[in-house]
Amino acid sequence: MSTNKVHQRVRSGLLNRLAYVSPSAGYGVKLDAMESPYEWPGDIQEKWLLALKDIHLNRYPNGSAVDLCAAIRQWAGIDESLGLVLGNGSDELIQMIAMTVCSCERPLLSTEPTFSMYRIISESVGSKYIDVPLTEDFDIDLNALLAAIDKHDPGCIFFAYPNNPTGNLFDPKKIQAVTEAMNGLVIIDEAYFSYSRETFMPYMHTVDNVAVLRTFSKFGLAGLRLGFLVGPKSWLREIDKVRLPYNISTLTQVTGQFALSCSEWFESKVRDICFERERFEAEVRKFPQLIVYPSAANFFLIRFEVRDMDVVVDKLLDGNIMVKNLDNQHEKLRGCIRVTVGTPDENDQFLQVLRKALD
Repeated sequence: MSTNKVHQRVRSGLLNRLAYVSPSAGYGVKLDAMESPYEWPGDIQEKWLLALKDIHLNRYPNGSAVDLCAAIRQWAGIDESLGLVLGNGSDELIQMIAMTVCSCERPLLSTEPTFSMYRIISESVGSKYIDVPLTEDFDIDLNALLAAIDKHDPGCIFFAYPNNPTGNLFDPKKIQAVTEAMNGLVIIDEAYFSYSRETFMPYMHTVDNVAVLRTFSKFGLAGLRLGFLVGPKSWLREIDKVRLPYNISTLTQVTGQFALSCSEWFESKVRDICFERERFEAEVRKFPQLIVYPSAANFFLIRFEVRDMDVVVDKLLDGNIMVKNLDNQHEKLRGCIRVTVGTPDENDQFLQVLRKALD
């Protein structure tokens, strides 16, 4: 009887869905989630703990995170003419955008394969989701995308830039053409900006329907869960209306401000990862059985010329290496894994285990 009541009351779109489950960390080399492999050194940790000393956890946080917003504006060079909204990771901001401008009549549109949370969040909030396949080389199929926009008049469209999980940057002229065709909001998800250094921030001053989404997760603060959305104030005022009160905790606000005061250390680790990305790519390309796709992010998409990817991934796991198996994620990702760029030692361990797996 209880189960029947659940089925009667829960939205039909949710009943057949599975909850999002992230793999537990239990492997020595974790290369599955695009995290930075570098932990804070002892002196920075000690300064951080001192910064937390005066926090009053019996009080609610600043509802608008005023000081953190000011620090982010200064650090990212965000003009005061643009709006700024913070989220509990970029996932919450994606949800806020979908709740504000998308519905069954005004779908959320994206290209695929791309970041899975666009579809998951869209469907979770009851919005229709429309995907337009990328070309064989993972670029935007502009004619197909413009036709979808004309047919569906979407509430918003998301572009991951660089794209996840393919790692490439789309042709910016195609994105600009989409912007001109859209009545709704165009979101440029620059989660990997630290590694690509390519941005649509200046473009927002010339149009009125583009917003840029960023996160601190790939910068080296995945455990903080902090993202920010920048865009025209007219759009962001509406999006801010669905933001839950006190969504950015006091711990996150203080830690975020502290981290920005140490931004040079984080930037130095980004440079290390970009340098290692080149070496890592060159080493993986030495395997004739593999295709390695160029990446402007901190990960690589690697395609295997084998049919049973579960066997490959299991062999990597047996060697204490965790990667992301994409074989069943999308038809264009058959035979693919996504591998985060780790430390030189972690990457060497991956190469060693990979060599044994292929042998």
